[in-house]
Amino acid sequence: MTRYYFDLREDGVLAPDEEGLEFDSLEAVKEEASRSLLDLVRDQVLERGFRDAAVEVRDGADRVLKVAVLWTMKRLDS
Repeated sequence: MTRYYFDLREDGVLAPDEEGLEFDSLEAVKEEASRSLLDLVRDQVLERGFRDAAVEVRDGADRVLKVAVLWTMKRLDS
């Protein structure tokens, strides 16, 4: 099994994962990254409104995956 680190990025500020989690497949890593991002976005919306959010996954020193949300809000004139 490989240890992966799920670093959180909010508004350009990176919060590194110091502990990591072990997974035996990249598919499981993708699922965990997606869940982590959903939790991050949900917390942002409930606390202070949505901003920029991403989860950057690495296995030691190498980045292997990035999951991000692009949120746009635009007024539509009638």
